[in-house]
Amino acid sequence: MNYIYVGIISICILIVSSLLAKRSKKGRKVFIILSSVYSIVYLFWRAFFTLPTDSMINFIFAFLLFMAEAIGHIQSLIFKVLFWEDYKEPQASLDSFLELPTVDILIATYNEPEELLKLTAIGCINIDYPKEKVNIFLCDDGRRQKVKELADQLGIGYITRTDNKHAKAGNINNALTKTKGEVILLLDADMVPHPRILKRILPQFTDPEVGFVQTPQVFYNADPFQYNLYMENYIPNEQDLFMRKIQAGKARYNAVMHVGTNAVFRRTALFEIGGIPYGSITEDMLTGMLLQNKGYKSVFIKETLALGLSPDKFSDLVKQRDRWARGSIQIAKKWRIWNLPGLSFMQKLLYTDSIVYWLYGLRKMFFIIIPLLVTFFGVSVLNAEPLKLMAFFLLGNLASIMQFRSLFKSDRSMAWAHIYDTVLAPFASWAVIKELFLPDTRFIVTPKTREEDKGGLNLKLAHPHIIVLLLNLIATAFILSHIFRTDEITLDLYTINLFWIIYNSLGLIVAILVTIERPRIRSKERFTTDLNAEICCETEIGCCMEGKILDISEGGLRVGFTKPVSPQIGDIIKVKSEDLGNLATKVTWKQSNEIGLQFINPETVIAQIITIMFQDEAKYRGTIDSKYDNFYEILFYELKRPLPKQLPHINHYKKPN
Repeated sequence: MNYIYVGIISICILIVSSLLAKRSKKGRKVFIILSSVYSIVYLFWRAFFTLPTDSMINFIFAFLLFMAEAIGHIQSLIFKVLFWEDYKEPQASLDSFLELPTVDILIATYNEPEELLKLTAIGCINIDYPKEKVNIFLCDDGRRQKVKELADQLGIGYITRTDNKHAKAGNINNALTKTKGEVILLLDADMVPHPRILKRILPQFTDPEVGFVQTPQVFYNADPFQYNLYMENYIPNEQDLFMRKIQAGKARYNAVMHVGTNAVFRRTALFEIGGIPYGSITEDMLTGMLLQNKGYKSVFIKETLALGLSPDKFSDLVKQRDRWARGSIQIAKKWRIWNLPGLSFMQKLLYTDSIVYWLYGLRKMFFIIIPLLVTFFGVSVLNAEPLKLMAFFLLGNLASIMQFRSLFKSDRSMAWAHIYDTVLAPFASWAVIKELFLPDTRFIVTPKTREEDKGGLNLKLAHPHIIVLLLNLIATAFILSHIFRTDEITLDLYTINLFWIIYNSLGLIVAILVTIERPRIRSKERFTTDLNAEICCETEIGCCMEGKILDISEGGLRVGFTKPVSPQIGDIIKVKSEDLGNLATKVTWKQSNEIGLQFINPETVIAQIITIMFQDEAKYRGTIDSKYDNFYEILFYELKRPLPKQLPHINHYKKPN
């Protein structure tokens, strides 16, 4: 029983060290060392003391399970290396330039709606930088006349081509041949830049070795996890951990990953690698890697300098991750990362880790299927005493929980990591298998069209989770019947398997809930405000009231008052606001002390809306509290939550007439 006392002491040490990790950098390093030692000891124990050798079938499944665990532990060790020190952005100033560089802003588009492009283009027009130094181009691979007319209307450039060869990479390379700015700001069609984006990024190019500067890809709408689970105000976007924390860690080793948008490149550096490279549908990751291989520095600025749209529907998210997974496998197959001479050991390791990451789907599916094989077919995958096994697993789970809380803080919890992996595992697995055996170089654009949607269960995407959940329920009943048939309840491997199945089942239940699309009735995102405003009826003398602008979008705004209002639906209203100016609007709905107003000339207010977008994002991020860290709270929150009368932050519900 000595190992039990060792386990208890280890748990106490982990808890104390994790508390110290939150207080100081030295404490964080102590925790990283201790938890890393545990991972190494655990893997050693698993490899040499738990693999069954009684049959070949048992050994094969046990070894595969061990390899799945080992990959996770090794990736955890790499994460800890990233968090060993805080990333410090290189200090630089625009004053170091003898003359400010010229900038080409390339907005890549294929089939995105004109309204979305207009928002991005106006954001670019309002960037705070000498106008004579900036040229803005809509790079339209859709060859649309309306997009050309939009460019002419806004006074910006329009570039197209006769084919769509090499998809987005070909589109950008075509634009590079028709522009001549010293640096290039690349933006996706939905990414609205902050006015200070260039003044914030360009100082880094005073260092002639800097090839590109990347900023986070941040979203102003809720992702499918946040939205479909009604948790947009409680959990951050699923991509925030990578876009903010992991990218900062990679930057310490000059291994920043280009994410396809929100980045500025030195033109000469791009030309040195032949432009945006072909050969992978994740050309962005490949671009950054090849620039670093040429010896160029990459800089990460951990600041929201552009806001865009996360995939609206879960089906759109699946298409996006399918492309990312397949593109990573393509890079691994075509480029031998460890043979690239210009990359350091850490750069090669981190890029390899980024590719191996996409095996998480196969690993997770294996973790879900193994307990079913144990239950139904008697497969033995662990040759260990039950108490010793429980001690190691409890210590391992505690170490993981402490790691998430100490290093990732509100960006991710262990429960949410399990949920994210469970939800996407079937699709990530299939993407990797397809690319390994049925390679496909087609580039599928992530849909950006905002449409009204009645929602409902997406059975096509939910069926893998439903099938496995049903098998888990049958397995649970099977195990319980076995337990109740015995004279006494004992802790054996069969009983432990029950807890494993329950853990997986909770993740599967949430996965099914994610596939139930929540209704979307508004096609535009709304941003909360508390701006004062005066509204006046155009047809009625003296009809003026003071109110508060509660939320705003590109199409209109919602105004609240302290008492019922007199304007009727269809009335023309003048809105006077110190922040927005004088606006002409029309009443579209009315309810008690609130009215909904539609802009008659929305172009006149887009610049101000962009400012509010960034203010709202900062306010929203500051209020995120990742308090739903376990499955019971997540499930009960989802199942008992009443339909809100008024959603904070992003409101997709249509107001009654």
